[in-house]
Amino acid sequence: MKKKSILFMSLLLVITFLLFGCKPKKGPKSISDEVKIKTQIETWTAAWVTKDVNKFKTTMVESGIKFTYYGEIPEDEETGEQLWKTEMTIDEFITVAQSAEFWEVPSSVSSRIEIDSISVDGTVSIVNWKWIIEEGTFNLIISFEAELVKKNGNWLIKSVNIKEIKPVYEGDEDEEFDPERHKAYVSFEIDGKRYVFHDQYGAVDPNMTSIVTYNKEFCIEAFNRDTKNELILIFSYTGDHPSKEASKSLELSRVYWNNVEYDEITSCKVEWNKFFEGDIVEAEFSVKARNEAEEEIEIIDGFFYINHEFNLPKVTILNPTPNEGEEVGGVIEISGTAEDDSELLDVSVSIYIYQENRCEEILDREEAEGTENWYLTFDFSDYPDGEYLISVFARDEHYNYSPVAERKITINNPDK
Repeated sequence: MKKKSILFMSLLLVITFLLFGCKPKKGPKSISDEVKIKTQIETWTAAWVTKDVNKFKTTMVESGIKFTYYGEIPEDEETGEQLWKTEMTIDEFITVAQSAEFWEVPSSVSSRIEIDSISVDGTVSIVNWKWIIEEGTFNLIISFEAELVKKNGNWLIKSVNIKEIKPVYEGDEDEEFDPERHKAYVSFEIDGKRYVFHDQYGAVDPNMTSIVTYNKEFCIEAFNRDTKNELILIFSYTGDHPSKEASKSLELSRVYWNNVEYDEITSCKVEWNKFFEGDIVEAEFSVKARNEAEEEIEIIDGFFYINHEFNLPKVTILNPTPNEGEEVGGVIEISGTAEDDSELLDVSVSIYIYQENRCEEILDREEAEGTENWYLTFDFSDYPDGEYLISVFARDEHYNYSPVAERKITINNPDK
């Protein structure tokens, strides 16, 4: 009986091995077309954020690319000609992409994509998706439709149509001022209509001031992205910083309303509740002004409140060195450092040539690479030998400008 039991168990093991042990092992799981397509769309969209043109090249066909806004190629406003070709190579598309408005979206801004639909018909796919860019209370939703073709197992984008660019604003536009809630708030009345701008409504630029040191101006700037309404009040000051002026001597020099300058102030009343007390400026104002066309504007019941730091950035030029009598030429790297209590926004470089008893600008506020450690390369080879002036300023996130740093240099280009 025991031998039969052992024989039975052995027979059972053999049958089990034959039934299950000899099955071929499964190979790696294949990736579906939908997953491949979604990955390509994610990579392509990321290229706009990272500014990595190679990502375009790995996700798109090499030629015959179509790129449209609302189904059409945009036209030049003056000539009426299309801004780019109906069909482009990948390099031509990259050039066009770098001129698009959302190419400037900084990589620090939060963004994500949502796939609405993917349809596949053989080697052709149509994809609809949204790119959602989130910046505080201001969100931008860009809707795309793309055609992809399958080549050698890879899905590549052949055409892209931007169906819609839709801003989404959070907050209540007309809410009352609350110092516990608002860091920036401007309100006033023109021709019987009330206007309100504040940092808790996404359509409004939350940075509502700037200290422009090279013009000695302190500016209140309220702008609404949605309505395009914009008010700028420009006060002049004389010292190193507007906070060092007596409040009553901070003179309102001109007003801009919706891109129209009113530079003749006929009547002005500014009552300062807080004048650079800590990090706060607060005032009530009314003003009458006139422009060159003799048109008048009257602003009544005005109020502004700004609560953020007003310290000026500092910028230093390290290269070229200030060695007296030293001559340089050809391609020169201009570099230095900058610092501020808040985040630096950018550093700008201008270059002037002294020629025939006058100073002529040859480079106008070109943005340098980097901020805390910045640099800009400039080729003097095609410019005459002589004396030049390098002028640099830094700007922080609150649009406070540094005092201008300057460096005189002597150019002596090598013989060609």
